[in-house]
Amino acid sequence: MSKPSVLLVFAIMALIGLCGCTEDHRPLGYTRPDNYGIAGDDQLAGFLEDYRAANNIPAIACETIYGDSVLDQAAVGYRAMGLPEKVTLNDQWHLGSISKSMTATLFAIYVENGIFTWETTIGDIFPEYIETMHEDYVDVSLKNLLTHTSGFAGDIEFELASSLKLSGDPMMEQRRRFFEAVIDDEPAGEVGDYLYSNTGYVVAGAMLEKVKEDPWEVIMYRNFLGALHMNSTGFGAPGIPGLRDQPLGHTQNGSSWTPIFDDNPAFLGPAGTVHSTLSDIAKYLIMHKEGAQGQPDFLTQTSFDMLHTPAPGTDYAMGWIVRDPVLLHDGSNTLWYAVVTINATEDLATAIFMNCANEFIMTEAITDIIDILNSRYQAFL
Repeated sequence: MSKPSVLLVFAIMALIGLCGCTEDHRPLGYTRPDNYGIAGDDQLAGFLEDYRAANNIPAIACETIYGDSVLDQAAVGYRAMGLPEKVTLNDQWHLGSISKSMTATLFAIYVENGIFTWETTIGDIFPEYIETMHEDYVDVSLKNLLTHTSGFAGDIEFELASSLKLSGDPMMEQRRRFFEAVIDDEPAGEVGDYLYSNTGYVVAGAMLEKVKEDPWEVIMYRNFLGALHMNSTGFGAPGIPGLRDQPLGHTQNGSSWTPIFDDNPAFLGPAGTVHSTLSDIAKYLIMHKEGAQGQPDFLTQTSFDMLHTPAPGTDYAMGWIVRDPVLLHDGSNTLWYAVVTINATEDLATAIFMNCANEFIMTEAITDIIDILNSRYQAFL
């Protein structure tokens, strides 16, 4: 899963008008039209398809959400490059690290219920490990874990991840084994200092599972996704292997893309294995947008303030990069790429999904697609 990119931040600044202009990122073989029409005019798919085809991108799906409804939405391209099945507006897309804000939102529910506090520590939940864990981790709080200020390493050891993935053990067992493997490691940073860490989110997931005695996936469905009616949201690579009933991720081979049904190890779920649809992610973004606007519905204002406030000295909240008034995050398992944004001041949110990922996709293409959405939104105003 990729770390949120600096270039992404500047791209989002262009979308919301915090930059004076949008830098021209026209790729070879594509000529930017004089205008992209008006949001809601049913022409978005045509502009996206022209861009997708010119840049050999398997598929693109995106939407602009204004107020409490979808203003602009389209999905173009192919579920698997070189095969005939086209993507639809109802297809599922891998979210990668956008999953982190969902895990944090789930914890907010349990903080409100009094089962956790943001100051609950690893030692509180796992007292049986205090004698064997590294002393710096004993007092690491849930807030530290969800804001990447826990001291845990940013990268997950390949051999450990592969071993757990191949074990076939139940998810709770895999996450407990992962916890046991990392808890005595020397910290990679000081507690309180920012270090982007997938490990921290998996440890938080293990804490939740210890208390609730159910896998993170079950808890997510029962207490969060179901409550928001996000009924087409799930975990891992979307679809059924071999059926091409959903988009596939893609690996790059030279100038071509190869479709593949794969994902990061499932135990990484709290850090980044959620997949979702345009419709479901719109519900999620509207919920967080309302909280950012001081008009909470799903959670209390206190919870939203905690979720959206960066850790001291950082720009990272609980699964959100904060560029006031914007909340944003991207995600990738290296086979997919996704970006979501919320601008509470403009009453605006966006989501962009692609079933492939490389440097061009995560810098040039995302900027160009934002330019398309922004141009159409500005014409709508």
